[in-house]
Amino acid sequence: MDEEKINLLNKFFANKDQVENDTMGIVDILNNISSNSSSSESSDDSVQEEIIPHKKPQRENLCDIIDKYSDSEFEYHMRMRRSTVQFLIDRYTTSVVPSTHAGGRARLSPRKKIYLYIWYMSNAVSFRKLSYLFDVSNSSAWYVINRVSAWIISLGQEFIKWPQRSDADNMERKFAEMNQIPGIIGAIGCTHIQIKRPSKNRENYLNRNECYSILLQAVVGADKRFTDVSCVEPGSQHENLVLRRSNLFKKAQSENQILFPHDYFLLAGPAYPSNNWLVAPFTDDDNLTEAQILFNNLHSNARKVVTRAFDLLKNRFRRLQKFTESMSLCFTVNIIVSACVLHNICISSNDFGAENSYKGDFKNVDNIIENEPIEDINFYRRDLLLEYLRKHKVIKVETTP
Repeated sequence: MDEEKINLLNKFFANKDQVENDTMGIVDILNNISSNSSSSESSDDSVQEEIIPHKKPQRENLCDIIDKYSDSEFEYHMRMRRSTVQFLIDRYTTSVVPSTHAGGRARLSPRKKIYLYIWYMSNAVSFRKLSYLFDVSNSSAWYVINRVSAWIISLGQEFIKWPQRSDADNMERKFAEMNQIPGIIGAIGCTHIQIKRPSKNRENYLNRNECYSILLQAVVGADKRFTDVSCVEPGSQHENLVLRRSNLFKKAQSENQILFPHDYFLLAGPAYPSNNWLVAPFTDDDNLTEAQILFNNLHSNARKVVTRAFDLLKNRFRRLQKFTESMSLCFTVNIIVSACVLHNICISSNDFGAENSYKGDFKNVDNIIENEPIEDINFYRRDLLLEYLRKHKVIKVETTP
């Protein structure tokens, strides 16, 4: 250190009793030394860096980054169109009463809450990374996801509706135009939603593929829209039992003419029973007639709408492909159901997103034939349908001379 620097420091420490009245502090002295000596030695620079702390660099707000995305970038990351997300922000802003701000950190805006929820659903990030990306605490991220998913579920009565009256007639006409089978107003199926091993009753959630899962049962219309969803049963349950324990089955038994006017019905996979409102394919026991085989082919093509809907759901909301974090089953079910509602909102906005088929760890369970016996099977409706299709030459069987 040169003589000038030593004199300045000696002056400061010699008058340390008057520091409070002195206009020059230790930092000011060192700054003055630095400015007066442009040719400082490297050791002096290190002293300055140790005493003067650097400011933490500011990260750009992820919400602002998302807003700057092009439309294609926005849809790639959010898995939804910008217009659909803006619809959600507007609805959330007008329907949710904001709480008063009582100090502390500023309240999150509706835009940030919706962005955070959709990012969580579409990108399958952990809560830790989600909180880092949106600069909130883990608990705040969990709270936002919980609140927004509950709000979206509250829109379920508006966007997940059973087709009635003219809607049922329109749905039946769409299915008939697509598959030449009259009377269909929907197709029913199940899919597994893989979860992390539960802490309680884990054996109930272990499915036939040795994975822990929750079963999502859904009725799907011709436009891939869900008209009924049920998500409460563990993955080890048989699809027939899931159906019989659902509200749909109870209503179909007690309000059959309301749910199925004009003798309309649902298509179901081979794991389901066949009755007056549910038509399953003929069981392939190597003794099927040619007409029954052709019927099963038509039936399978018509029922593909269920698989396509599940593929679209899981491809858009990749969170549903696999839950990797431990969380309550109630929270998990709310996430799944809110995704189903959001799926219908997207379709209502003609937002079909990327429709590439999701290749999961296991097939949708309605594609797997079970050998377990099914009670109360009624083939009468299916036989009538087969006869109708033969009569109207939808199914053509060559007769031997």
